[in-house]
Amino acid sequence: MPDYSLITAVVAFLVFLVIAVIAFKIIKGVLKTVVFLIALASIVLGLGAFFVVTDFNDFRENFKESKNLFLIVDGDQVISAMEAEAGEIKAINQQQTDEYSNQLKKGEREGLREDYYKIVIMRKAVFDDTLVAKLNEERYPEERAKLLSPEIEKVLSEPLFLIINYKKGDIEVYEETAMFRAIKLLPLSLVSSVVNKAVSKTKSIVADKIEE
Repeated sequence: MPDYSLITAVVAFLVFLVIAVIAFKIIKGVLKTVVFLIALASIVLGLGAFFVVTDFNDFRENFKESKNLFLIVDGDQVISAMEAEAGEIKAINQQQTDEYSNQLKKGEREGLREDYYKIVIMRKAVFDDTLVAKLNEERYPEERAKLLSPEIEKVLSEPLFLIINYKKGDIEVYEETAMFRAIKLLPLSLVSSVVNKAVSKTKSIVADKIEE
């Protein structure tokens, strides 16, 4: 008489073995996929970090000395337009300012670049109420430029001021390169820490060169 308990045990063992082999293959496949995805993510993040750092260095070296266009806006209406290059800030005439307003209303922000390194669009919310009131009273582009020059200098000289207002949406920058796209995604505290360290390092390098 056959020993059914032994047969049952053998069948159960074979079923367990088949399930174990199938499970092992599935887990192995999943692990391979996970490892591949981690490796792919690491490569993408590494390339992203490289482009952000490269863009940051380019911005740090060129923003202040290059020719940039600053547009002060109320909605889509440009109330003042200025060029800044190598520390010199000058007003743009009213006709051209009105043309910039038309381009903004049409959503042609990228078309504003022309031969500028960056286009910086600053909303009135960036400024205090006293300055805004003075701007509203002033008709002449040259006088508005005088009022706004200290604020433009602040943007050029204080990266953290630019970044904080960029994060808040009160400043737009075109072309929006890798650094600015990263700023939008990262927490402000992290961005502030990185910028402060970079600024301190730059100041240290400049000081060392002066001492030499």
